[in-house]
Parts: sequence; structure tokens; C-alpha cells
Amino acid sequence: MGDKKKQNKGKYMTCRICKRTNHLEKDCYFRGKPQCRNCKRFGRVEKDCRLKGNHQANCIEENPSSDQLFFTCNSVVEAGDATWYIDSAASNHMAYNKGAFKKLDESYKKNVKFGDNHIESSTRPPSKAALLGHLYLLKKPLYRSLANISDRYGPVVLLKFGSRRVLVVSSPSAAEECFTINDVIFANRPRLLAGKYLGSNYTSLAWTSYSDHWRNLRKISSMILSTQRLQMLHWIREDEVKSTIRALNRASEQRRVVDMKLVFFELTMNVVMRMIAGKRYYGENVAEVEEAQRFREIVKHSFRLSTSNMGDFLPVIRWLGVGGVEKGLVELQRKRNAFMQELVEGCKRRFKSYGGDVVAEVKSKTMIEMLLALQAKEPEYYTDALIRNLMLVSFLFLTFESNSNYVGLF
Repeated sequence: MGDKKKQNKGKYMTCRICKRTNHLEKDCYFRGKPQCRNCKRFGRVEKDCRLKGNHQANCIEENPSSDQLFFTCNSVVEAGDATWYIDSAASNHMAYNKGAFKKLDESYKKNVKFGDNHIESSTRPPSKAALLGHLYLLKKPLYRSLANISDRYGPVVLLKFGSRRVLVVSSPSAAEECFTINDVIFANRPRLLAGKYLGSNYTSLAWTSYSDHWRNLRKISSMILSTQRLQMLHWIREDEVKSTIRALNRASEQRRVVDMKLVFFELTMNVVMRMIAGKRYYGENVAEVEEAQRFREIVKHSFRLSTSNMGDFLPVIRWLGVGGVEKGLVELQRKRNAFMQELVEGCKRRFKSYGGDVVAEVKSKTMIEMLLALQAKEPEYYTDALIRNLMLVSFLFLTFESNSNYVGLF
């Protein structure tokens, strides 16, 4: 059989399927079989190819130790609109100018690695305007828009939202690499308006970049927000859940309509503030009504202003003062600092009433009391401003931590 193929080699025209010349196209063994677009082998499809994603352009490099000449050129030019990257015997080619293609299959998108180890990516959506970048792709809800972008352009996509670059990672392995190999880089924080005003000029744990200060704040937070510490205060969650169940039972007896989203929100706020300051500000049995009303207003404005706004991505909006977001953040931070400082001063007054001693281990010891105990040992570092910042960070953390514990409590 092999001798017959050798005899027929060159006898026929080149087969358009396998590119051989020892048979007719109608007699080709691979006729009707799928061909992988990656490795060009028959009998497999691209999604099952082991070489998927490993595209590298052929490159002829100069070898100083060799006497043979492999490649010559009479000029070196910068890549431009008329530049082509051609890999001989390849079915896919690249050019800087998309208009150079008569027919272009834009659904086929891959990363191509060149001989000098730099990578050109075609897995990025087009930017329609230099000022907006890829902001036009975003629609509500945001997570669905980002999921659609990842589905279409790959698990790791670098976008440009106005003046800022945004990396969208949807692959578990890539996310793990971000927070293990590149954890120091991703420990830094973007300079957003919320961080400038609500983060005390980027000095709070949520907004400061990786540094000695960040490590110290993280160490303190790990201590006051440890699993053991949260478990010590589990009685607060149990008490609030029981109170909520009693309220729901009364509403059921009176046949009143209940907004469960609001119920869980108030439950979360009460649990968090009892852990931090030992006070509840929602529902029944509120001790200080006026103080509770101030807290509710601060929470309402915090959720509205603490998220990213268009001024973070389009500086011209911030310069023109459109929307008054910056002024709102300044006023909100003033109210938050004043409220938190009142809680700190109230705790200090209670300490004085105890004779100035801080009890080391008590069941009702709040987070403010723990921080004031540290302040008594190191007053230069544990200032009132630092305590306020840690209280606000703890508020954000415990809001999510409490939500994760409700299922177990019920």
C-alpha cells in the first residue's frame, strides 16, 4: 500500500483537503472529516484541541555563533497601517488595518505570541470613542454586562472605562494567580473620589495601598474581626434574629404585608452596630430615637454616594462639578466623623464611670471598647481618627459577614 502511494506521488493535482498529490480529491481519506483550526489536524474540533490558545508566530532569529545566513532585509520600519504579519503556510494572518481584509471573520479571536515573546491580543472589544472607551458596553445590571463581555472575549479582558483601565477576570485560575503570584499589585487601591473623602485621603484600610500602614491596619482588623471574636458575639445575632421572628409573628397575626428585603436590612444593621457600639437603630426598642434617625440618614447617603461615579472615569465631569457628587461626599464624611466620634466619646465616658479601667474579657465588650483598650497602651498610633476609620471598615465587613450567618441561625 505504501509503495503504491509513493508511485502515485505527483501524479495527481494537489488535493484541496489534505494538500497531497498522490490521490484524487474525491478519494481523499480525510474527506468529510472535521479539521481543527488550531493544529490543522483532521478528526478533531477546535474546542477539544490540546494546543488551543498556544499560537506562536514563526520567527527567524540571527544566531551569532552560526556562519549561515537565514534571513536578510534592507531596512527596518515601524509597524503601521500597511504592515502585515505573515506566517507562511498559515491560514490566519494579521494586519494593523482591518480594512485591508476583503472578508473578515471577527468571531475567531486568539492571542498570538511573536518570536520576541510579546503577545498581540484580539480578545478586546472595539472602542467606539477615545473619551468613553468601553463605557458604552455597560448596562444595568453591571455584573451581567461584564459576564457578557467575558463570554464573548475571554476569561481575562483588559478594558478602558474613560481614563481608567479595568481588568475583568472571570477565570478561577486567573483570579487565583491575581491574588497569589500578583497579590502585592492587587493589594493597591484605585484613587477614586470616595477614597479621597470617605477614606480619609486614602488612609483607611479599605482605600490605602500596600504599605507598612496597610499591613498594620490589616493586622488590627484581623484581630478585632477574627472568627473567634465574631463567635464570642454570636449571642447578639441570636438575640436580633429572635426579635425579628417575634416581629414577623405579630405581623402575621395582624395580616400585615411585610417587605422582607427591608426586614433583613434592618436585622443586619442592628447586628453590626451592636457589635461595634452596643446600640440598635432599627425596629422596636430603640433607646435614642434622634440618634437612630441620624444614623439612618447617614447609612442612606453612604450607600448612594460611596459607589463609583462617572467623575471617576471622566475627569471633565468632576472638573465641571456636574451632579454635585464631590460636595456630597465632603458633607457625608463630615456627618460620619461627627457621629462616630460621639460614639467614641460616649464609650470613653462609660470607661470613666467604671473608674478608668478597661475590662479585659466581658461578654458585652464592643469593638469600640477593644480599640480604646489599645489606645490606652499606644495613644500615639491609635488615635481617634484611626479608631473611626476602623469602625467604618468594620461596619462594611460585618454587613456581609452577618448576612452569611443568617441561614445557619434560622
